[in-house]
Amino acid sequence: MTREGIVGMVLVLILSVAVTVPAWAQERVSEHLAIEVDVSAEWQGTGVMLGLGELTLIYAKGLYAITDQMPPGPGSWQYWWGPSGQQVSSNSSFLAPGLSRHCLIARIGETGEPFAIGEFRYFVAETAGELFLAVNDQESTTNHGALYAFLWGPWPAGAVLDGDHRWITDRLGLQESRPNPFDGRTAISYAVPIDGFVEVSILDTQGRVQRVLLSERTTAGTYATEWDGRDEVGNQLASGAYYCRVAVDGTSSANKLILLR
Repeated sequence: MTREGIVGMVLVLILSVAVTVPAWAQERVSEHLAIEVDVSAEWQGTGVMLGLGELTLIYAKGLYAITDQMPPGPGSWQYWWGPSGQQVSSNSSFLAPGLSRHCLIARIGETGEPFAIGEFRYFVAETAGELFLAVNDQESTTNHGALYAFLWGPWPAGAVLDGDHRWITDRLGLQESRPNPFDGRTAISYAVPIDGFVEVSILDTQGRVQRVLLSERTTAGTYATEWDGRDEVGNQLASGAYYCRVAVDGTSSANKLILLR
């Protein structure tokens, strides 16, 4: 089955147990990975490989019960659990003592330390390896029902996301200008992590501004411009070292340029 088919099937199953997916997730779920968590298994490999420092978002929905006696009646000890589970337990018989009972949990690698996911969580990978998911239970083999994990990412270390959970860029910064050294024009590529007022300028080694290439409000994203080795009034500058500086809302980054005549 195609990835799109799996995602569509998961959405139908989720709606069948009367849970909802937020609008931003429902509109864009086909862009990402949906995983049905095996609630009867101790740990389930997802096939998602995380790198050290990478950022991942998981949004989880669904219901599961701890026995196959259904439906539970009023006053019954039998309950349906969502991905958030219930209160923390120190009982060592649970898969991850110290985390909420019956909640969705994760670990990275075969021997990674378990951590809680619940219904919604961003997390940074503290080690590299495969992502595993499970429910924090004492005995999983009698569980039935389904939890579903929607995964966004992984994004690079230090990633910045917009309001719709899309990766914008890892940080404000400049790529190496090309060519460098240069004798005519050099291309300048830079990344802006947030909407704001951006200024791209050329400075000499004394910190004096020789040319402002851009000064305007812009949106987050990646951009490119160029410098022809001239100052603000069009005069050719002398050979030597200069700096290209990108600044946005009080944060700046600079690269060294070598102009040859």
